[in-house]
Amino acid sequence: QVNKSKVAVQKALDETQILFDSLMQKYFG
Repeated sequence: QVNKSKVAVQKALDETQILFDSLMQKYFG
């Protein structure tokens, strides 16, 4: 149970990071 939520949180963080990176590239790249 704990592991599953940990993976979900990590996945969400990764997706947020990718989104943020693409935004930064769009505006400052």
